[in-house]
Amino acid sequence: MEAMVTRLHLRRQAARAQWDDSHSSQLHVQRSVDFSLFFFSNQAEAETPQILGGEAYYLEKETALWADRNGFKAIWTPERHFQSFGASYPNPVVLSAALAAITKRVQIRAGSVVLPLHHPIRVAEDWALVDQISAGRVGIALASGWHQGDFVLAPGRFEERRDIFLDYLHKLRRLWAGETVSFPIDGGKEHHIKTYPQPVQGSIPLWITTSGRRETWLLAGELGLNILTGIQEPEALRADIAAYRNARLENGFDPEKGIVTLMIHTFLAKETEEARAKAREPLKRYFRAFISQREVNQTLKVGSHSFSPNDLENLVDKAVDDFYRDNSLIGDIASCALLVKKFRSMGIDEIACLINFGLDAVHILEGLNYLGDVKTQFDNERQS
Repeated sequence: MEAMVTRLHLRRQAARAQWDDSHSSQLHVQRSVDFSLFFFSNQAEAETPQILGGEAYYLEKETALWADRNGFKAIWTPERHFQSFGASYPNPVVLSAALAAITKRVQIRAGSVVLPLHHPIRVAEDWALVDQISAGRVGIALASGWHQGDFVLAPGRFEERRDIFLDYLHKLRRLWAGETVSFPIDGGKEHHIKTYPQPVQGSIPLWITTSGRRETWLLAGELGLNILTGIQEPEALRADIAAYRNARLENGFDPEKGIVTLMIHTFLAKETEEARAKAREPLKRYFRAFISQREVNQTLKVGSHSFSPNDLENLVDKAVDDFYRDNSLIGDIASCALLVKKFRSMGIDEIACLINFGLDAVHILEGLNYLGDVKTQFDNERQS
């Protein structure tokens, strides 16, 4: 025990010294920011998918190829079950394998795998296979789960999901590293497992997904993992990022090597008014679906819905207006670049652009060219 405490103390000292050196050398260097694409389709898309070129998931394939050609960092796909909101994505590993096979450079990530719903052996095996297909481009954001209905896949785990999450996370990391891990089998015995195929990457790039709980930010920092989050109030986001980096430091990890990825709704056009006009109705449908699926989860807990139809419409209109002010990359090149600079100043390392919130595929693909111009601006700053 004393030796372990000593090792942790030495790690903290090394991390603090490295952080101090890094900060002093970066006083006049602007923080860099990466761009990736994020999928999380809404109800309308699930019911009437945009099929161009005669095949389903055309948009995902086409945008993945575009991201690969244009130097975007990653493609993210979620895990969703039993609802039309996000219904296109019941299993991120399947779609990730398809995208890995047609791309060469862009990273292939899950955003997110709900870890307590799956056996850690299955997660290790499946994603190691995608890591092989992609030649080492896999990354996974992990979540403990929040929708009780999802746990029909894993009965009895909902109440203990956070403890299960930590146990499975530990086992997943060991399996990925090639270690042999013991698991119980019938008869009260233990079976020693080493998974195959072995991945290309020796350690798996992991994110923890948070909706804003400070405890999750701290956990990611304590474990030395990256973090995936959505829009929060600016001061809350700054405070959470500071707490996360401090938690990394206190646990012997380089604070600046932790990646903070921000998922944000994105659609660009030549003029801001054009982008907002095209996005408004899709956003309203998106928010209605999102609020409804949250109500389903609430109903499972308390047995009643919380919004009247009139309340819902008022809430949706306000949500869209709020998104147009500082909460989305919906606008022209200049306005979106300005907002990215704001996020960068808060400590964001990566902008995960959620592009398929209800717009038709043609508009999404057109908007990517303007998004590419924003990325180019920041790439040029990085190189200068």
